[in-house]
Amino acid sequence: MLHTLIKSGINLSGAAVIAVQSSNPNYLKALFEADKVDLSKAHWLDRKTVLHLTVSVGFAIAHTTEKRTFLLVNGANVNCRDSQGWTPLHEACIAICVGDSSERKAIEDLLA
Repeated sequence: MLHTLIKSGINLSGAAVIAVQSSNPNYLKALFEADKVDLSKAHWLDRKTVLHLTVSVGFAIAHTTEKRTFLLVNGANVNCRDSQGWTPLHEACIAICVGDSSERKAIEDLLA
């Protein structure tokens, strides 16, 4: 699916978001390996990067830890800020505040 979207001329930031939201963890890897987009700069609404999305409240993402680890190993910027000045670490802290204790691992990953 992702290869078809890239060939069709989809905005590559959009392709990165689709890859992160996909239930297939290999889409993100395929996009990175195709050297089609800088995953640390790909952004979505409010300039949230794909790393922001892996820790955000309200994004039900399969294989979240695996995708977040992939992004971090491949140079995603943990200090990138969205349009409101929030980093992915801010997003992870908010998730914990609203009761998503699974994001404790996200905080550990982002601080490592």
